[in-house]
Amino acid sequence: MNFWLSALIHKRAVAHGPLVLVYHSVTSGARRPAWPWSISARDFAHHLDFIADRGYTTCAVRDLLSTTENLAATPRVVITFDDGYRDNLEAAEALSLRGMTASWFVLSGNLGQTPRWKDHEGPQDPLLDIAELRALEASGFEIGSHGVDHLRMTALNDAALDYQMNTSRQSLEQALGNPVRSFAYPFGAWDARVRDAADAAGYGHACTTVSGWALRDGDPLRIRRLTIKNTDSAAVLARKLAWAQNEVSWPHVAGSLARRLGGGLVRRLPMRS
Repeated sequence: MNFWLSALIHKRAVAHGPLVLVYHSVTSGARRPAWPWSISARDFAHHLDFIADRGYTTCAVRDLLSTTENLAATPRVVITFDDGYRDNLEAAEALSLRGMTASWFVLSGNLGQTPRWKDHEGPQDPLLDIAELRALEASGFEIGSHGVDHLRMTALNDAALDYQMNTSRQSLEQALGNPVRSFAYPFGAWDARVRDAADAAGYGHACTTVSGWALRDGDPLRIRRLTIKNTDSAAVLARKLAWAQNEVSWPHVAGSLARRLGGGLVRRLPMRS
């Protein structure tokens, strides 16, 4: 019932542009991970199958602006991964099996090493190394920057901000032999100064963690994303895609429907982010 109703809500929703999802860790098996920003491989597969079954096509962040035409015929979802955990390789395999693509945002100063930032509940395996990133890129996936270190860009002075933006892009380009044009702000922390620093560093696209339709703000350096968490089943994903919001609990959805429809019959849900 939960999935059926969620799928119906999704079917009746009206799209307002592409959507971007942000994942972090994808753990093997079906057991729900304890870490909020991890998801089981089984749930991830269910997500991909829902996306495919509902007619979405996937693209990389770098291609987002060139895929906005004919949206009604080919709705788009961009799948992204922040940090570059090694367990993402299983996710990449699941994507490849379905002919899907994605973008990875990695830390140039922490490649192949145990994460240096403090999160004791998160994965403790080393992050992806250069060889693994090259293999991902060779398979058609995009590699973007998440900075040199996992730092809040808004807390840095201008010199440190410039270092994080420029050095990470240059290091990754040298290692991969290809341009790096996309960035994801660590912790989703950004402001006008950080946005302008990304522009000055040569990035064409930058992702936040503000929810909503990806291009709602009309700025490729302020791309919105929907955050995926450990409790997000395919039913939850259906509602997130329909509403372009992170908060899609049933009480929240019911309240929003009551306000928007005024108690009328559901014929078409005029979704707004």
